[in-house]
Amino acid sequence: MNGSIKLSSSWIFLGAIFLCSFFAKEEPLLGKWRNKRYGVEVVIYKKKELYYGLVTDAGNKKGNEKIKKSPLQVLKEFKKISDSTYCCGKIFLPKIGVHVPATIRITGPNNLVAEGYVMGLKTSTYWTKL
Repeated sequence: MNGSIKLSSSWIFLGAIFLCSFFAKEEPLLGKWRNKRYGVEVVIYKKKELYYGLVTDAGNKKGNEKIKKSPLQVLKEFKKISDSTYCCGKIFLPKIGVHVPATIRITGPNNLVAEGYVMGLKTSTYWTKL
């Protein structure tokens, strides 16, 4: 009788884990993204509680030579502040070769906009999830 109680408890425990994993929310920022304007693909990943992005393909567009050389970290240290907004990070601007303060907003299930600030001016880039 004691063994059947443990077996039942185990099944309940496994069922609870399954339900939690089934209903767990996927983080929309994670994954591979493409910027068609610049021909760049980036994979966004999470390390501890911060988000980072590495270039996986720089395409053949003129001006992408700086980001083709090696895996380049173009997104650094973003914090999730809501289901659709990530702030306080930095984005790399290859034309001027610097990381600038930025915010990322998820604008749809497969779209995001990254907004960086250079000397008080806002620059925006649009990305599609692959």
